Amino acid sequence: MLASRLESLKNLRLPAIPPAVPKAAARIVRILEAGPGGERGRREGEKWAISGMATLLSGNRLAALTMFARGVAQLERAWRERNPEFQGGFKERVAESVRFYEETHQHPVNRKLHVVGIPMILAGAAGLLTAPAFRPVWLASAGSFAVGWGLNLIGHGVFEKNRPAFSADPLSFVTGPLWDAKQLFAKKAAAQG
Repeated sequence: MLASRLESLKNLRLPAIPPAVPKAAARIVRILEAGPGGERGRREGEKWAISGMATLLSGNRLAALTMFARGVAQLERAWRERNPEFQGGFKERVAESVRFYEETHQHPVNRKLHVVGIPMILAGAAGLLTAPAFRPVWLASAGSFAVGWGLNLIGHGVFEKNRPAFSADPLSFVTGPLWDAKQLFAKKAAAQG
């Protein structure tokens, strides 16, 4: 019985992969791997990431995500070039990102602006990626996204007097919101306890 099932699998014909799929995958890899290294690569990665976020406000999701991904890839490559001694895995990389994020977010006003701004950015990005473009929910999401970034940039430019953490560590896009949430919940727990 098993032999007959194995024999039937030999005759199974799977649909062919369309020729465009491998070409698209190869193009995505080229986009993510392109660009210079070093400080020039960091600056270029920062520009790509920012351009991707701005393009999200145009309603072109695919272009925005591609640009953002390229920027993050270049920023990560530049981070690894600046930190050749780093040999850890993902858990250690996240810990290093959290340490850096905390180091670059010391001013209390900047922290408060981030506690308000980051949820606005996240909610706005979710709406921009899921709602039909230029409809009321999308427009509200665009406003939330823009105001949230405005608050964060004011926090860094006026109070912290440094660049946003993602410009040196792209993992801050993930660890930043997690760190801010942890700070917020710790304060609430302390107030209740």
